[in-house]
Amino acid sequence: MSEQGTESERVPSPAVQISSDRVILQVGDRRFTTTKSTLMDGSDWFRAFFSGRWNHELMDGAYFIDADGDLFEHILRYLRRKIFPIFYDNAKGHNRAMYLALMREAEYFQIERLRLWIEDERYLTAVLVWYSVKVCKNYDGSKVPAPSDHEIQHIPFFEEEQVYACPRGISLHKGRPGACGKQCKKVQGDAEDIYVTEEVLKMVVIEKTTSILRYACTEITDWSDWVTPL
Repeated sequence: MSEQGTESERVPSPAVQISSDRVILQVGDRRFTTTKSTLMDGSDWFRAFFSGRWNHELMDGAYFIDADGDLFEHILRYLRRKIFPIFYDNAKGHNRAMYLALMREAEYFQIERLRLWIEDERYLTAVLVWYSVKVCKNYDGSKVPAPSDHEIQHIPFFEEEQVYACPRGISLHKGRPGACGKQCKKVQGDAEDIYVTEEVLKMVVIEKTTSILRYACTEITDWSDWVTPL
């Protein structure tokens, strides 16, 4: 066999390279499968962890990490895609307790960009909320469908108004001077229009739209300036 062929046989296949980089982590009571390169890209702690100076490997080949598994899920998600987390609920707003807990984990694992992003509260600029308020009379839009990022709140109230009264007492003409014809005008004669004080049902309609700025919560800089519904 030629020397060139011998050298080519020594080059590990992509499958072998991936297998050697693959790692299983036992974090608290949860297990995660990822790669060493993913963990070390952005975390000084993991670079030291896999430096070979310490042996944290368990009997089954997994590596034990004394941390909260649920919080580590977000740490790993960030290390994989460099997407900053958003813990926001339309009803409750930002979950600041969750941000604080994750910031401590980012500090522990020495993930500086994630720690600073939370510490500087940049998540506040990643979620935008628009409000519009209007008062409607004879509102009939309570059953209008709305997208999931759109909330509508209805607040009914009564307000006194001067309402036009038909000279002939026709209820269909109430509040509608233009509905009265010649017969009504004949009955009215030279008298001025009649108005009565009545309580009128009105509706305050508050519309809330929530969106996430994708480029504000990622380290990737090629996003266009557009928003994603929450």
